[in-house]
Parts: sequence; C-alpha cells; structure tokens
Amino acid sequence: MLTDTKARAAKATRRPYKLTDRDGLYLFITPTGAKSWRFDYRIAGARETLTIGRYPEITLADAREALTKARRQVERGESPARAKQTLKAQARLARTNTLQALAEKWYQTRVVARSASWRDNARRWLEQDIYPALGNKPVQDVTAENVERLIRRIAEKRGPKSAHYARLTLASVFKSIPRELRIGNPARDVADLIELPKPTPKGRALSAKEIPAFLEAVDRYPGRVATKLAIKLLMLTFVRKRELIEATWDEIDLERGEWVIPAARMKMEKPHIVPLSRQAVECLEK
Repeated sequence: MLTDTKARAAKATRRPYKLTDRDGLYLFITPTGAKSWRFDYRIAGARETLTIGRYPEITLADAREALTKARRQVERGESPARAKQTLKAQARLARTNTLQALAEKWYQTRVVARSASWRDNARRWLEQDIYPALGNKPVQDVTAENVERLIRRIAEKRGPKSAHYARLTLASVFKSIPRELRIGNPARDVADLIELPKPTPKGRALSAKEIPAFLEAVDRYPGRVATKLAIKLLMLTFVRKRELIEATWDEIDLERGEWVIPAARMKMEKPHIVPLSRQAVECLEK
C-alpha cells in the first residue's frame, strides 16, 4: 500500500508508470511529472478507468474515500467514469445555460416574425423584471418559489396585469429550453398565482339596422366637422382610431383611392394598404 511520503517522493521517468495502492487504486505518474489518482475496474466484462483527480490536490485519504464510493457504484453495475462525465456535462450546461442566455435565444428565434409592440413588451419583461432577479441562475436551479417571489414583486410594483404577462413570457422561455436539460416549467406551475381583474365591459356593437340612425345622429352632431368626418372614415375603412388620427397626407393617394399606412405605425412587419371607397375619398377631400 502507498503512503503519502511515497506518493510525494515519486519522480518522473522517461515512460509513464504507476504506484499501486489497493483495490485497483493507483497513482499514475507521467514523464512530465504530473501525478493523478486512477482506479481500474470492469463493467460487464469491459475494462474502464476512473481518473479521480490530481495529486497533491487530491490527497491519498481523499483518493481512498473516492475509491470506496466508486467501488460501490461498480457493485451496483454502474460506471463511475461515465457518472463523472455526466456530472461534468451537467456542470458545464449549468455554467453556459443561464436563464438569461436561454431567454435571449428564445427572443431571437421569435423576434423576426413578431410585431414591434411584441418586441418592446417582451424586451421590457425580460430586462426590467426577469433578468435582474433570475438571469444569472442556471435554468435547472430556477424553482417555482423563485418565480412566485418575482411575480408577486411585479404585481406589487406595477399591478397584476404586468405580473401576468411577465409570467407568460417566462413560461414561454422555459417551454423552449432544450430537452437534454430535463427540467420542468416553474412559471407554468404558478399559473394560478395572479388573479387578473375582470375587464371593464365595453359598449355593445351596433346592429346593422342601427347604423343608419347612428350616421344620421353624427350628421346632426353640432361639433367639429373634422370629428364627424373622422367617425365616418373609421366606419368606411375599419382602421384603428390611432392609425386614423395620426395619418399624414403623404400616406394618402386620392386619385388611386389608396391609403398606405407605414409599418412603423402598424402592429405588423409591413405597410398596411387601405382601399378608399368613393365615400371615403369624399370625406378626405372635405
């Protein structure tokens, strides 16, 4: 059996050699003088070697303790070397696959096909809320309790609706995580945490029979002519109110009967072309 004195005194030679200890454990010395503890064993008749670690960082006592654990694995039919490789791979994944790193990949795969408003909102949830609290954590370490604390904090600061959308963003990020990481979705686990306020009832839609009476009421309206024309244009073009009130004349071609709303003003990635009926052109001319 080896002693620490013998291990420390071992010198390099022209060829690598080993100093045996017990039960397959030995100190391997390379021609450069590097020393490492190794354990030879057989699994299903195949010879394998477990490299326990470098000496003197790993002492003789440490090596024997590791040997005892490895021998138990072999007795169970497990490979200590493969188990060590798996742990190293998991540690490597943990270092590189932080929540922020994976959330950025999630964002980049979706940003091209999404609207400007989606991009702005998603970026806000990520940078203002999710990254400061959880961004540096390996995804495997993010728990439902972590997410719950974050969502409650957002709800207190900016209200339940913001907390709800931040949670949805986080749940979508977790859904996109590679399968090899083998984790659940803690953001989905707290889906019932925030109760959104009931939406305020909006005015009912007019029936087809009510529209003529409505237009007559608009004509009788004593207010600004521009306001009356704008109401009619909304009904003739079916655009959003903001798209209409922010329109500029260079967007409109009365001769062609066409209105081109730029993509920057639309919740889309391309300009929106609005055909102008004769009645719509008359309103714009007025």
